[in-house]
Amino acid sequence: MRKICLLLVTIYIFFCGITIAHAEFQKNEPNGFRNIKWDASISMYDKEMVFVKKELDTSYYFRKDDKMSIGACVVDEIFYKFDSKGFIGAQIHARNEDNYMKLLKVCVDNWGTPKKGVMYYYQWHGNITKVDCTYNTTTRKIIMFINSVEGEMRRANFEKKATESAGQSDF
Repeated sequence: MRKICLLLVTIYIFFCGITIAHAEFQKNEPNGFRNIKWDASISMYDKEMVFVKKELDTSYYFRKDDKMSIGACVVDEIFYKFDSKGFIGAQIHARNEDNYMKLLKVCVDNWGTPKKGVMYYYQWHGNITKVDCTYNTTTRKIIMFINSVEGEMRRANFEKKATESAGQSDF
């Protein structure tokens, strides 16, 4: 009985921690990235963007004269992602573990404890924004996604329809 009570208390504390982390992120949850709000049209920013590539329904851009740092973390590239409805996210690339720790510090300072966290993968997830930050110890590369939740759902639906229409199977 004592072990069951201890287990229940542990589970309760775990879920309270997740709820608090979620609430903390929502308090400061971004509605876009670097003054570009979710679903903003690329036409509003086309003079400051350079087209890089298109994958499925998503176009990737670099921003001219972009600040190549987030806090003390020096970044190599920042892609701005737009679909037919507008801005859906940013993809940030950087290198080395020191930069990763600097990036995590900025994230925790802004958004609090991550919702999920294992050694080199952290996630903050709110109602409108989802942030994923990973570090690959082999390649020493950092990749961070700051995405619109709605934009992610649109992209997943588009990918599903594209796969279905192509008649492809996973096996």
